Amino acid sequence: MESGTGVEQRAALLTWPRKTLTYQVINLSAAQSAYVKRKLYKNLYKVFGVPIWMDRTELSSQASSGQKILNVTSTEKRNFEVGAPCLIYTNESTYEYGEIDSFTSNQITLVGNLTYTWDADTDVYPLLQGRLQQTQDLMNLTSAYSKFTVTVVEV
Repeated sequence: MESGTGVEQRAALLTWPRKTLTYQVINLSAAQSAYVKRKLYKNLYKVFGVPIWMDRTELSSQASSGQKILNVTSTEKRNFEVGAPCLIYTNESTYEYGEIDSFTSNQITLVGNLTYTWDADTDVYPLLQGRLQQTQDLMNLTSAYSKFTVTVVEV
């Protein structure tokens, strides 16, 4: 691409439109608020794996430790992609990350084996790999409650 003055201009050549996600998060304790603030400030320029919460699917059967296959209710019309990460999630301290090798309408095959065993009905989310926008909206509602608006742009 060339600028109007004839000087070279750099531009990223992408074959797909970049996704942008904006989430509003409310923390219910002072400890959660402090944790999120520390993570945001420390890792602002790193690439994050952000769950696409609205594209949730569930395991339709138990996924055992040591296997690569996740049987899920559906992957259709969700942002699961080959080579992209996915998240098996129960709560903020019980989760596992995996890279998608292939998938069909009701099965996801991971590159590596599972570390843990997951029950049927456990949530599975696609992850968007992206960077946080430099300006984030952080607001303390009370001494314990806080609200964050976080915007992530796909890399």
